[in-house]
Amino acid sequence: MTFSPASGDRRAVNHDGALPGGADQLAEDVENQRRAAAFVAHRKAVCRDELCRVSAVCALGWLIAYQLFAWAASGTWAAPLITDALYLLPIAAATLAGMFAARSSTGRIRLVWSWLAASHACWLAGELTCSVWGVWMSSDRAAAIVETDASIPLAEIGFTASYALLVPAAWVGFVETRKLWRARALLDAALVVLAVGSVAWRLLGGTDPVRADIVADLAYPAVGLVFVVALVGAGLAGHRGIPCSILLSIVGYLFGIVADAGYAFADANDTYSDASLVNLGWQAQAVLLTLGGLAAIRHPDVEPPAERFDHDRAFGAVLVSGLVVALLVGVDQIRNQKVDTVWLAVTGLVLTGLLVRQVLTTRERTRLAQELDRALQEQRRTAVTDGLTGLYNRPFFQALLGVEARRAMHGNGRAGLILVDLDSFAEINKVHGWATGDSVLVQVADRLRIAARPGDVLARYGGEEFACLLPQTGEEAAMEVAERFRQTLRRTSIVVGSGASVAVTGSFGVATAAGRPAEAPTDDVPETALDMERLVRDADRALSDAKGRGGDRVVVAGRADRRTLADDLDVPAELAWLADRVDRVLSDHEHSTAVARWCLLVGGYLALDHVELRQVVAAGRLHDIGKFGVGAAILQKTDPLTESEWGALRCHPEEGARLLRGVGGHAALAPLVAAHHERWDGLGYPAGIKGEDIPLGARIIAICDSWAAMRVDRPYAPALDARSARDEIERARGTQFDPIVVDAFLALLDQDLIDDPAPL
Repeated sequence: MTFSPASGDRRAVNHDGALPGGADQLAEDVENQRRAAAFVAHRKAVCRDELCRVSAVCALGWLIAYQLFAWAASGTWAAPLITDALYLLPIAAATLAGMFAARSSTGRIRLVWSWLAASHACWLAGELTCSVWGVWMSSDRAAAIVETDASIPLAEIGFTASYALLVPAAWVGFVETRKLWRARALLDAALVVLAVGSVAWRLLGGTDPVRADIVADLAYPAVGLVFVVALVGAGLAGHRGIPCSILLSIVGYLFGIVADAGYAFADANDTYSDASLVNLGWQAQAVLLTLGGLAAIRHPDVEPPAERFDHDRAFGAVLVSGLVVALLVGVDQIRNQKVDTVWLAVTGLVLTGLLVRQVLTTRERTRLAQELDRALQEQRRTAVTDGLTGLYNRPFFQALLGVEARRAMHGNGRAGLILVDLDSFAEINKVHGWATGDSVLVQVADRLRIAARPGDVLARYGGEEFACLLPQTGEEAAMEVAERFRQTLRRTSIVVGSGASVAVTGSFGVATAAGRPAEAPTDDVPETALDMERLVRDADRALSDAKGRGGDRVVVAGRADRRTLADDLDVPAELAWLADRVDRVLSDHEHSTAVARWCLLVGGYLALDHVELRQVVAAGRLHDIGKFGVGAAILQKTDPLTESEWGALRCHPEEGARLLRGVGGHAALAPLVAAHHERWDGLGYPAGIKGEDIPLGARIIAICDSWAAMRVDRPYAPALDARSARDEIERARGTQFDPIVVDAFLALLDQDLIDDPAPL
């Protein structure tokens, strides 16, 4: 694997479009800070709004006037005016305010107000039904048909629906989306409701036979309490801020809960009347809901910022709930000298709930610890990563140089260093702009990463400079890696965002060092070490030399002149001349030089050692020299070849091998050239060998030769496009070509490393 900051091994650039180096999280934090500031400003604007202030004073005056009128009109002809008209006005106002608030708001808050408006409408419908029922019940005909204390099913449906709609309003709008937190919030609400219900039941005489009407009356404040607990719990837990308009609604529902509980108590004791303070509680609820809707209309609520979980501050309410139930059980034991079965069941539920809550809390904190660990790892990664390219940054790379120096033991350690400087990069910035320059740097980093070997360490060394540390690498191998980098950069232009393409080349300085005993060992210099400072100086001088010679070349430190691998194969000039002559007869595009270039890439991909790789590249350059004796008439013939012509053509691999054996020092290339037309299935020529009996270098040359032949016009066949040529290669996998070599070639093709043959 190529070392980079991502997870300790391969890729660090976020290819899905995310910002590198943890910038996504930073952007999210900045957005939350912006929302929090807007949220605070919104609350202040509501408090300073003159109309809201006047409305609040008017609302207080309404409540006072309503209660005074209710007391004065009690038992008189004006009593129905209180219960059937004035009582309904704030509820109708709350319904209208909720509807307009839903229209004015956006996001989560709009959804909350939609649920609340529907809840208000159901409440109004229930109250209207009660009023109509009361008017009808006052007639003699109704009294003869229905009992005076009969229930009102339609009204009960409206009241029930109004409370039922509160739960999704709280849950969808404000409760955290994580399942664990939602489960715990629901459990908290249930425990609080259970405790409050237990107190209410005790006050209403919980030892008496269960009365359905009392249970129904208690259900309303219980559901309202769930709504309030969910919203307050969300605020206490620090997950989301609650807008000012919703806070007013919460206070209103608290009044409603108290009123519902008071009504349940009064109804159980037959003390309820239209002039009681219970109705004032419901009026206060309606008035506060109206004020909340008005605040949302005047100042549409902004999306509350999502915040980090802080402390389990909701646990206090849950603990009090458990203590209340325990206290009630103790009172029951003292008064009755025993604990009722119902109280045992309630106690069991509370204890079970507390246990489950602890489990959920533990799981939540474990998850938070894991998130913190991941955040810490990301912070460590960003500290050593270049934010633009995702490669290591220069300070960390220099630290790695020191680590590599200390790894050299017993004087036999060695390392290579490649410094890369993009040619004419300032001109790219000047012509295309800085944004294009940044895009080029990112794509160059990607190409270098793909071309690097497993274990190589890449870094961005400066503005348009890159560095690659090659552990345990000698000079020849380092030069080959640098050449692969050079070919990778120059093969195709880089496409930038505007659709334009930018040609990019680079200059490469290569230096190597071997471990040596230190002349004067100290604490800072071990007895055996690599002289990394000298290594960097040598690579930098070689880079300057490459730039001075015009760029787009590899220069090795300590050599007076170092050409690229394709030019430094020690190929006899006369054989190279033969190869070029054959290429010109066959086509107007390069052939043998392209085959050699691709052999370098495929051989590097298959991790050939540097000796084998040089042999394959050289054999690829000379693989067709045997065709020189075939004759141009046969090579350029457009009609099908005769049997004798085929025989002459099939002799060219052996003829090329014979020429190589006759040239001193190049006999090792002969087997590769002789076998480059053999097939994996044994149906090739000249020897008909198959499988792994064919030298690996010949198998590499075979696929590169075929690709070059298919991609240009030949006398006997027109050129194929890349897709059609790829299909031919895939069809020949396992028959004509070695499957492993095919896979390597296609992988390089997918990475755009296989370029097109250049015109001659």
